[in-house]
Amino acid sequence: MVTLVPYWMVYFQMQSTYVLQGLHLHIPNIFPNYPSNSSVALGAPAGGYKIPEAWLLLANVVVLLMLVPVKDRLLDPWLLRRRLLPSALQKMALGMCFSFASVLVAGFLEMKRLEYIHHNQTVSQQIGDSVYYAAPLSIWWQTPQYLLIGISEMFASIPGLEFAYSEAPRSMQGAVMGIFFALSGVGSLLGSGLVALLSLPGGWLHCPEDQVSPTVKGKHGTRGGGASQCPPAAGTRPFGGGAAGPELFSAPERTGRPDAGGPPARAFPRLLAAAAAPAQGTLPLQCRPPLSPGNINNCRMDRYFFLLAAIQVAAALLFVRISRRYERAARGPAPQSGPGRDRG
Repeated sequence: MVTLVPYWMVYFQMQSTYVLQGLHLHIPNIFPNYPSNSSVALGAPAGGYKIPEAWLLLANVVVLLMLVPVKDRLLDPWLLRRRLLPSALQKMALGMCFSFASVLVAGFLEMKRLEYIHHNQTVSQQIGDSVYYAAPLSIWWQTPQYLLIGISEMFASIPGLEFAYSEAPRSMQGAVMGIFFALSGVGSLLGSGLVALLSLPGGWLHCPEDQVSPTVKGKHGTRGGGASQCPPAAGTRPFGGGAAGPELFSAPERTGRPDAGGPPARAFPRLLAAAAAPAQGTLPLQCRPPLSPGNINNCRMDRYFFLLAAIQVAAALLFVRISRRYERAARGPAPQSGPGRDRG
C-alpha cells in the first residue's frame, strides 16, 4: 500500500495546482448583464457572472457516479464471463496509469499556456480582489485531466479499499483500512512539501516577479518603469489604440513607489472600466498593475507536473513488481509429484 503514496500525490493536485492552473486560463462569463465579478478579455465588454474554477472538480464526482454502476453492472460481468476480469491489484495498477495520464495532460496544457504568456497574449480577468493575466485558452481544456483523475480513482482507490479490507485478518480490518486512509494523507503532505521545496529561490515554482511591486526589475524589464515604455500620462488609454480619454494611472500609481503616494491597486477599478472601451493593443508588462500572490506566469509548473508523472511511473512499476510476487505467493507453490515423492 505504500506504493500508492505517489498516486495520492498526483490525486490531490486536483484540489491545488489544477485549480491554480485554471485561474490562469480564460474563464468565460455567463449572465453577461449580471453586475458581479468580471472576466474581461482585452477589448471585450466587462461584466457577467464568472464560472467558479472549482466547479471543474465536479467532473471527478460525475465520472464516479456515471461509470461505477456501468463498471459493476455491465463491464465486470462481461469480463468475468470471458475470464478476463482483472484482480484488485491489477485494477489499482490501471488506476495509476490513468493518474499518470492526467498529470501528463496537465503538463502539456501548462506548456501551451506558457507559450501564450511568453508572447504577451493574455486575458485580464478579475477574480475577487485579485487580477490575473491569463492565457486566452479556455478553462474547458482542463476537463480531460479532471476526467482522467476521476477514472483513476475508480480503479485505484475503490479496489484499494476492497483489497485492504478483504486481505487483512478479521481482527485487523479496521486498522488496515485506517492505514490506507492515512497513506492518502501522507501523499497529500508529501505533495505539499514538494511544492514548498520547489518554491525556494532557484526552484521551478519560485515566482518572485509575480508577487512583488512593479518596480522590481526582471527578465522582462523594469515593471512600472519609465515614460519611454509606458503609455503617456494623459490623452491615451493604457491598452493602446483607443480614443483620447482620462488618465488611468497617476504618476504614483505608474511608478509604484511607496514614497510617491500609495499602492498601484488604486488603479484597478479604472483599469477594468477602461477594458470595456475599444482597444487594439495589450498593456505592456512593465506598465501593468502588480499581480496578486498566487500568479504563476513566471513559474515552470509544467516541469513540476512532468516530475510528478515520472514519480508516478516509477511507483507504478514498483507496484506491479510487488503485486506479481504477492499474487504468486498467494496462489502457493505448485504441487509436485514424481516417482521419488510417491515412494516416500
